[in-house]
Amino acid sequence: KSYLAEAEKLAKDIQSGFWCDYGGGYNAGINGCSDRYSDDSAWIVLAMLELYEITENLKYLEWAEAGCEYIMSCENDENTAPYGGIRWHESESCGTRTCSTAPTCLMNMMLYKITGENQYFKSATRLHQWAQDNGAQNMTTGLFYEGIDCNNQIDYVQLGYDTGPFLQAITIMYEVTGNINYLREAQHIAHNMVSSWVDGNTNALRQTGKWCGHDMTNALVYLYEVDKNQYWLDVAAGYLDFLYNNCKAENGLFNTSWDDTIGIGSTDIIDTASPARAFWTLAKTYSGTKPHGPVALFNDCNYGGYAVYLECGQYNINDMQFYGIGNNTISSVKVANGYTVKLYDNSGFSGSNLHCKSNISCLVNYGWNDKASSIIISHECEPDDITPMVQVNGSDWQVTTEINIETGDSILISPEPVDGNWSWTAPNGFYSTSRTLSSNAAITSFSNSYTATYTNACGAVTTKTFTLSIRNPSDKPQIRENLAIGKNVNANAFINGENPEKAVDGIVDNNSKWCTKTGHNTKNWLIVDLGDFYEVDTFVIQHSAAGGEHQSWNTRDYDILTSLDETNWKLQVDISDNSQSITRNVIDPVWARYVKLEVTDPTQNSDTAVRIYEFEIYSPFNSHCIAGDTTGKNGVPDCNVDLYDFNALAKSWLECSKYNEEACIEYIDMDNLEFFIKNWLSCEGNGCAK
Repeated sequence: KSYLAEAEKLAKDIQSGFWCDYGGGYNAGINGCSDRYSDDSAWIVLAMLELYEITENLKYLEWAEAGCEYIMSCENDENTAPYGGIRWHESESCGTRTCSTAPTCLMNMMLYKITGENQYFKSATRLHQWAQDNGAQNMTTGLFYEGIDCNNQIDYVQLGYDTGPFLQAITIMYEVTGNINYLREAQHIAHNMVSSWVDGNTNALRQTGKWCGHDMTNALVYLYEVDKNQYWLDVAAGYLDFLYNNCKAENGLFNTSWDDTIGIGSTDIIDTASPARAFWTLAKTYSGTKPHGPVALFNDCNYGGYAVYLECGQYNINDMQFYGIGNNTISSVKVANGYTVKLYDNSGFSGSNLHCKSNISCLVNYGWNDKASSIIISHECEPDDITPMVQVNGSDWQVTTEINIETGDSILISPEPVDGNWSWTAPNGFYSTSRTLSSNAAITSFSNSYTATYTNACGAVTTKTFTLSIRNPSDKPQIRENLAIGKNVNANAFINGENPEKAVDGIVDNNSKWCTKTGHNTKNWLIVDLGDFYEVDTFVIQHSAAGGEHQSWNTRDYDILTSLDETNWKLQVDISDNSQSITRNVIDPVWARYVKLEVTDPTQNSDTAVRIYEFEIYSPFNSHCIAGDTTGKNGVPDCNVDLYDFNALAKSWLECSKYNEEACIEYIDMDNLEFFIKNWLSCEGNGCAK
């Protein structure tokens, strides 16, 4: 929350220091209204919209809408050349710059997504169409040029901050309309951004950060969130890894260009802000590695220039252009074992051809440099189809990838074939090497897209994405509540400032954890008093890395026990050799008031500290007895007001020395007594005492 406070203060400072009270818009310098730049205003509006999405404070939305109104006043009308597009700054009476038009298009789409007001959608699609109609977009690659001057002459410079915001805006257009043509265009643009600006050998981004890097990262990550193609994260991870390891000077500052390995570091704030933004954007995902695939095509010999990675399939000239491969541009090829690449001289897989079954560093040696116009990639063994087998609540098997269930349902996803190697990935760091996924009691937070990857015996790979949607029926709570939040808690030990209450405060960041350093040979424990009796079945623990610390400090061995009286405990969960950052343990429901976490081995290494950021406890729905139900048969609460409760209350009452609340409070809970009397009187004579 300290970061949010800082962000809100900065927003207020920007609004008071840069907003022009005479005509609107944001000035380039503080406390003035001279020659306002529309791109400056657009970037600030986008930041205000992000802040609104976090806070839902209408003030930031109002500021954003006012900024949008000014920027749209900079759109060229029918009497201005060129007609359409956004002028760069106030003193320009004609011409347009994509660095203004692109973020304005994105700004309008974000406003439409937030408000639903059609004027914003119309403005965004109009700017997008203008770029296509007036030559500001290269229709072969999908990339955007820098602008068009007052004489309708195109500035053919191409920078990522012109294309990135347009790419993100077009992705949102697909989100809100479902029109697959928008998604297809977005993917086409993204592939060509990669082939145009990412070095195929080093993975370096061959542009500056401020004019490409963070905007391209924003767009690629947003596209991944929509189409779930891991490749976009791999691209971003590749060039950010290169940037961090090769383009940072000894003083810790980054170079202006993200492929500059010898610079001394830039002292301009914008050259530090761009890497910071890009790193954080990727950090919100489960990241990636670097671009890879069974076949890589390069436009220079010795695997230089761009690299485009392809799977098995047929790629005609239009498909090649979609993936960023220019006609007659391939000069070297990398081929994984078992794969064959057939290069054809003509489109339509005709003319002379060359078969490549291994790496070729320079096609010049084969008389095939810059000749390929169509491509076929095959594997010596064909990939197997994945059959999606799904079982809900033990029912018959269903063959589907679209799974719609309710909270509390059991789910088993068991795709076929049975043999081979399997893995699963999903956003927020989910990864599994099991063939099956299952849950005894699903909750809404499990809703996600899960991608299964199957590798058969001869190495052919197949993937399939399952969409799991879990809804709360109207007769059940809208969320499955974490019972532990804010409850009374104690522990055997803790470090000053990292007390047990922080394990049940619902906060994972800012070092909010229970921590104790009593060593590997001590059994450390944490007990949560739920206050009432609950039927519990799920325990979630957020360990060290969930709070941003080392994975090697994740809890290794732990037990979870339950009790009705804090004296007699029953072991429910016994975990050894855990390494995950977030664990979820599901059991058959049991009644409990007290839940104990016992840590028997705190880390993966010799470190002795227990680090628990959150200990969460969940109950099946409608399985809650208030404390007024003091007991039942054999001392177990049964959610009935009956003679078991009467006997327990009477026994405690007889132990009192005086008949008043002050004297009896340590023997009997007066709230329990009042609850019992009220319910007993309401059912007496109707069978409640049997």
